[in-house]
Amino acid sequence: ASLPLETKENVRSPVEYKPSLQPELLADYDLVKSGTVQMVDARSFQDYGASRIGNATLINIDSVLDEGRLKARLNDTFARLNASQTVVVYSDDIYGVSVVWFGLALMGYDARIYSWNDWQEHEMEKARQK
Repeated sequence: ASLPLETKENVRSPVEYKPSLQPELLADYDLVKSGTVQMVDARSFQDYGASRIGNATLINIDSVLDEGRLKARLNDTFARLNASQTVVVYSDDIYGVSVVWFGLALMGYDARIYSWNDWQEHEMEKARQK
């Protein structure tokens, strides 16, 4: 493009990163077990069919993406959910659960993330104690 080239090294001044943790974005076993939240299973159809938490609704990553991008219209995707009630999205795949969670958050839902593995560990522990 015949534009001038820069030949010197670009140096950025150091910055101290201070993360701000937001634990309210995560759900724990007690919240899930309370039955006061809506559950969304972000795993595959096969995993959902094999086992799930309570009466969870299947909304996986394929439901919110179109050719790798978030769908422009998610109203139909989330139509089964109550927008005034907290939604907990779970999966064993952090990428999939994060994308579904992000779609919910963009649509104004109070959404939390939960780990399917944590659920299984708690349920196995309960079974051992019986």
